[in-house]
Amino acid sequence: MKLSAFQESLHSLKRLSRNDIFALIVITLIGLIHLSFPFDGDQALFITGASKIDQGGVLYRDFWDLKQPGIYWFYFLAGKLFGFNEIGIHTFELIYMLTFSTVLLLTLKNYYKYSFISSCVPILTVGIYYTASGTRHLTEVEALVGFPMFLVFWFAYKSSKSDSYAKQQLFVSGFIGGIVLLFKLLFLPIILSFWIITLIDAVIRKKQPLEMLFKNFILLAIGISIPLLVTVIYFARLDTLNLLYQTFIEYPPRIFREIPHAEISRLIESAKWFITNYSPILVLGIIGIYNTFKRFFKRSIDLIAVYLISWITTGLIVILLQRQSWWSPHFQLLFVPLGIFAAKGIEVYLQRFKNWNLLKSSSYISVLFVISLLPLFIFPLKSLSVKNFIFIKENFALNTEQQFTYKDKLSHGTYDSVYEEVVFLKKANSLQGDIYVCGNPLYYFISGRNQAIPINGWALELLLPEQWIQLNKQLSDSLPVYIFISVDYYKLITQQHSQEFQVLKNYQVLHESKKGTWYSIM
Repeated sequence: MKLSAFQESLHSLKRLSRNDIFALIVITLIGLIHLSFPFDGDQALFITGASKIDQGGVLYRDFWDLKQPGIYWFYFLAGKLFGFNEIGIHTFELIYMLTFSTVLLLTLKNYYKYSFISSCVPILTVGIYYTASGTRHLTEVEALVGFPMFLVFWFAYKSSKSDSYAKQQLFVSGFIGGIVLLFKLLFLPIILSFWIITLIDAVIRKKQPLEMLFKNFILLAIGISIPLLVTVIYFARLDTLNLLYQTFIEYPPRIFREIPHAEISRLIESAKWFITNYSPILVLGIIGIYNTFKRFFKRSIDLIAVYLISWITTGLIVILLQRQSWWSPHFQLLFVPLGIFAAKGIEVYLQRFKNWNLLKSSSYISVLFVISLLPLFIFPLKSLSVKNFIFIKENFALNTEQQFTYKDKLSHGTYDSVYEEVVFLKKANSLQGDIYVCGNPLYYFISGRNQAIPINGWALELLLPEQWIQLNKQLSDSLPVYIFISVDYYKLITQQHSQEFQVLKNYQVLHESKKGTWYSIM
């Protein structure tokens, strides 16, 4: 008699080895250092939107952004459970990443020749992610989506291994694929590549008839449509379907055509950041991929490796397609498949190392093997050491003052500079009410003031012509007590879009600084 899925899960947890438990402890310790980690602009934007939902607002009507709702719902859930602040969001993320690490341990336990190598996978994926992340990288869409994206390919893979449960697993793969798209629709090529591989495998290896392939396709389509359909129904009940259509269907292709793309130098800098900070899994991952290709030429097909290579190649295409952005967090889309391949690379290197080494003692071999790998981890270990040093120096950031100092040092003074800009908002003689910031949303988060209108001011360079007119109308209707224009957007607003930003006629300059200009309502 077969065990239920829940019983199987409990049984699997009992199979965690001491090495597995040690890996989870390492992830936990690394994650704890990041609980008070400072937000950057994106995280501040997400928590601003999540807070608006918590106050009864509706996404895209009361808070508008081009991004899909998944990231805002993630922050909303984290905020409701643990608080709408850095510790709350990062606590939820740590639980999320520990769950992902456990899934990696259980699913890939038999994928490697040596059992202890499978225990390294969470450290080579989640652990490296934590050590590599700066303020702009933690709790980003591309990092969070690695977990459900892994499950999409894993259930697709499992369906190809079993006839009796293939239908259920394909459906689950499709369902989780729908959840991935709620984070970003542009991830569709990646999950489609997983399912194409599954269907091709069904034709070539299982010799399934076309009728069966059609049924499998229907199962995937039903699975993926459920999260999307539920989301559409939710927004339809709130009478915001038109906004959804504009945001997800109409605007993106127009932005791609009409808005100038980012300079190639940004793409190069982002790639440099990824290559430097993820160097261990890049080097070891290349070894693992090379070994996989060698096996392909010997007609030994590793289907998991095929999925992972597809993830990397289509992921790179997705990154390049985002030509208006090309920010470094986008490259985090690749750390999961590279980390899994890196463990394969360690396996290959270990086998060669044993063949090269003349020592008979296995303990000496193990010590020398670990020492030989350490140079690859210089950059992650350096990053983690710096974070850990600041964390300990600030007495583990236990109180509010220590947490602020910890966050300010890790943000290279950003928190302190923003606080100096908004300190006047906390004084009793300041005008009470909502504000509007053309710049970093950290000004809302640190000041405790709400964003006055739906359109956010964090990516004004991506606004279409009619949205500039809409922005001016929203500001004119609400008249925030203060408007801040950062130096990054000052020329864009006052020179290129002065006609569409006439609301400033109602304001006077309050004061100027190196960061920007504050305007006060007259």
